Amino acid sequence: TYISGGFGSVSSAISATDITNSGTIDVTASTKLSGVLNLGGIVGRNGGPHGNYKNLTNNGAITVHKGAGSYSAIYLGGIAGGQPATENATHTHYNCVNNGDITIEKGITCGGNIRLGGCIAWVKAGYCDKIKNTGDINMHANTAAGSRQILLGGVFGYNAGSGVTMEGADGGYINTGNINVTGGTPGSTNGFATAIGGVIGTFYGNFKNGINIGNITFTGDYGTNKSCIGGILGHSTSVGTISGCKQYGDIAVYPAKNPTDNLYANVTGVITGSARVEKNGNTAGTAVVRDCYLGGRVAVNCVTGTDANGDETTLPDWKNITADNFSEFIYRGMNGTEADGCQHLTAAPTLPW
Repeated sequence: TYISGGFGSVSSAISATDITNSGTIDVTASTKLSGVLNLGGIVGRNGGPHGNYKNLTNNGAITVHKGAGSYSAIYLGGIAGGQPATENATHTHYNCVNNGDITIEKGITCGGNIRLGGCIAWVKAGYCDKIKNTGDINMHANTAAGSRQILLGGVFGYNAGSGVTMEGADGGYINTGNINVTGGTPGSTNGFATAIGGVIGTFYGNFKNGINIGNITFTGDYGTNKSCIGGILGHSTSVGTISGCKQYGDIAVYPAKNPTDNLYANVTGVITGSARVEKNGNTAGTAVVRDCYLGGRVAVNCVTGTDANGDETTLPDWKNITADNFSEFIYRGMNGTEADGCQHLTAAPTLPW
């Protein structure tokens, strides 16, 4: 199934420039609308060998509603959904902005992976620069029945291979939208169940100059599945370098569990949740977090408090990130990661564009 505010599916070389969608997109699963859902504000799926996407803007909200049908996988992006091109293809995304909120409602049934990006769900090859998301992302993970993995990022959901270049200019990848994921994580056959990043959910290779000032909230019953939550990057599948990034949004992950060597559920790194190579539970090689800036607050536990009506409720147990403790929060709960030249950020950074 291919749905968008512009091109449903692209199977040949294309050059798409100066396109804006301002209409809302509402999708409800049915017995006739099922299978793999490729959904984007401008492009549903790009399966062509070459593509040039420039000056694309989505202003419309995108919502996936519960229905009678189910999906085998969901690839959803504010600009583009599925991008399963070969690694030797040349896809360029430049100056693309999503301003629309994205919602996956409670009750959705999905038997495969969910890849969700504020701008682009799935990138496999090409060059990306000046990509920004300002829309909020809201997802109810507990009802994604049978899903193997949820890979979610404020800008990109999933980078699938070494053919992607994401080393743009200062502030080349920006998220200002809030990310809210509630409910338990799905089962996983690939080592971890959920990866959430303020900029990228899961990434392969090097990443440079991302900025996140959106808040991330991940709550619910996580069972025994692994989850990786980071202000910039959720999970890395390769030995690479994360550099020049700035993170200032609040991150709340609760109720929290005590991490073990093989379970880093609910472990939060302000820059990265898991910057390492993981294969069968083992770490191979070293990932580097270099010259990044971090500030704001982190909550990896909860306390009992009262809500606005005076009723008892669960609240995040906040820790302020300071000049004295910021090094504790660069990455969390893993071996095979090094940090170099990182600094405390005292206020939200000025956005370059």
